[in-house]
Amino acid sequence: MSPFQTAWVDFKVPSFNVEALLETHRKNAAALSAAHQIAFDSLKALAQRQSELIKATVDDYSRVANDVLTAVSLEERAAKQADAARHAYVATVSNVRELSDMALKANVAAADILNARVTEAFDEVKALFAVPLAAAPVALAAPVAVVVESPAVVEPVAVVVEPVPAAEDAPVVAAPKPRTPRRTPPRR
Repeated sequence: MSPFQTAWVDFKVPSFNVEALLETHRKNAAALSAAHQIAFDSLKALAQRQSELIKATVDDYSRVANDVLTAVSLEERAAKQADAARHAYVATVSNVRELSDMALKANVAAADILNARVTEAFDEVKALFAVPLAAAPVALAAPVAVVVESPAVVEPVAVVVEPVPAAEDAPVVAAPKPRTPRRTPPRR
């Protein structure tokens, strides 16, 4: 038997545990499911809070409008309107911050779950395909000597480099003019 035939017969493909691979995918699916559930619950809470804030804002604007309209003097109306605008601005900024904090916390929680799972999955896959040292295949074929003769003379090769035309030397191609639709006279 030739050395190549011996090497081919003794060639062993490292085996891996299919059940462990399936378990890894089950854990991946569970992590995705948990992240999706967090995202869904967070979106639900975010929508509920946003609707509460909108209701409170509408109530505030109704109250402010009544206060402004019931003011006696023009100066009093202007002062109440300025206070209402300041209050609306501060409340809006506060509400947007609250909603963005809620969204951020949800995103961080979902990302933490996925990050932990990916890190764990890398370790599992690495262990799954690792070959134990005791079971590592041993080459039984004898080494084969390879003799390579170097050429006696090395011939130089000429390299021709052609200059690339500069942008101003390049031909200018005009873009086609856009077609304008013809106007047809109205029918009588």
